[in-house]
Amino acid sequence: MNIYELLNDEKFKLISDDDKSFILAFDNAMNGFGYDFGGRLYGNATRDELAYSKTGLKSKKFIARVYVRKDNGEVSLRLYCTDINKHRAHIESAPPYIKDAFTFEWGDCQNCMPTCKSMKNYTIDDQQYNKCCHNIAQFANPTVDRLPDYMALLSAFYPAKKAKAAK
Repeated sequence: MNIYELLNDEKFKLISDDDKSFILAFDNAMNGFGYDFGGRLYGNATRDELAYSKTGLKSKKFIARVYVRKDNGEVSLRLYCTDINKHRAHIESAPPYIKDAFTFEWGDCQNCMPTCKSMKNYTIDDQQYNKCCHNIAQFANPTVDRLPDYMALLSAFYPAKKAKAAK
């Protein structure tokens, strides 16, 4: 299923035109970045999601998800960011709505699992954060006009790999 068919499906009638525009623009940007949602819809009882991974690979490492709530059609965006300290300068110089996704006051790790591998420890503007990985880099109500900043963040964390020179 392609993105146009998906957005025209009856189950997505609650999504606003602005959110549909964002999803289309994000999908197009991700395709240009070498990633796609593979025509597959994931989800659970409360939301559907488009999960983006490298195009053409069998093993899926998702770097972004677009969530759509089933009860009201609200859209949110989650970007998967690892080694945050390595990208500290990019985050510190990003617009507030990008930076806030890493420096918000709630979402601290509660050590809900004794052997948690999901806690993210990082420093932004000389302040230490210990966040649950499930809470960082999430953007409620993403917009088309902010898309360049979302893609710049992804590009910082997932730079294009240079082709190896032939010998």
